Amino acid sequence: MDQLIAEEIAGTITPADKYILDKAIAEDPEVRALWLARHQLFEAQGMKEWLKKKREFSMKKKAGTPVRRMILYTTSGVAALVIVAFMITSNMKLGQKTPAWQNLVKENGRKFELKLANGEVLDLREYGQSTINGVTFNRQAHSLAFSTNGSKEEGQLAVFRVPVGEYYEMLLPEGTRILLNSATTVEFNTSFAHSSKREITINGQAFLNVAKEENRPFIVHLPKMSVKVLGTAFDVNSYDEGKNVVALVQGSVKLEAGNKSAILSQAGSLATYTGEGEIQKGHFDEEDLLSWRRGEFRFNDMTLEELCKVFPRWFEQKVVIDNAKMKTEVFTGMLEKKKGIVQNLTNLGVKNVSVDKDSIVHIK
Repeated sequence: MDQLIAEEIAGTITPADKYILDKAIAEDPEVRALWLARHQLFEAQGMKEWLKKKREFSMKKKAGTPVRRMILYTTSGVAALVIVAFMITSNMKLGQKTPAWQNLVKENGRKFELKLANGEVLDLREYGQSTINGVTFNRQAHSLAFSTNGSKEEGQLAVFRVPVGEYYEMLLPEGTRILLNSATTVEFNTSFAHSSKREITINGQAFLNVAKEENRPFIVHLPKMSVKVLGTAFDVNSYDEGKNVVALVQGSVKLEAGNKSAILSQAGSLATYTGEGEIQKGHFDEEDLLSWRRGEFRFNDMTLEELCKVFPRWFEQKVVIDNAKMKTEVFTGMLEKKKGIVQNLTNLGVKNVSVDKDSIVHIK
């Protein structure tokens, strides 16, 4: 994995190896933690500038070499330099008994918990099957599936909150798939498979691909409205306090908020409700709005003050804008989860960024 991560950072990884690495990151939390730690290490230790100089040196040294051969020589050397840099930096921390990425897995492990109404807690980092009161939970890396033993007894409420900076997929008994974004809470009843309605509650952001059942509607409860569907794919977002947003990818949905209602039936349509007035309709760019599924946050004409509200749920760090004039500065661009707050701000062109002893990020 170190080899593949190094090649990815160096930009020399092949499409086939990139597929292997991406699959390992998605399925194995330890590989994902290692990947995050290596990227953070690469940014934090000043390796970027050092590597850039090494690249320039190699290119100058091989100036007489044919172009194609020179590029191959340089890029393979860059990957080797990244690996060596990893080894050197890791060995500098002689006081650590375990690698930093292993500690990261251990710390995050305490947060992946499914809590049941009877007080029982299911550790989602312990992979495999567990049966509790007739409900079988199947836990894999970043995913959970559950099913009942056929009993129609009243179930109990289950609650799960995705940790900051993470994502999680749930497979419901009838085939519905839900991808939950960072800092999102989902609530459901363990008798889901046998109730007359399929109902869940979501607070945060999630992408749902709902299995079609003609006689059993699927209902998503948001803080300010509900979404009713039979079979469709859509995104819900209630991150912003006081505003619920539903984006339709395919199929159709009916929205209900108090005595207000609206229907979305065209792919690419959007509905927003703030708790006042009518449900507002519009359109969205799927590449931007659903970029979070790739670990990205794309935005257009967003003020720095608005943008700083996104950071805590992605990186669990507080951002303070000390320079009041900067609050209204407008930006268009992208944030990446694999990079820290400072690097993301730097990439956007924000200057005078620092981190104090309490890990609070300041923009001066």
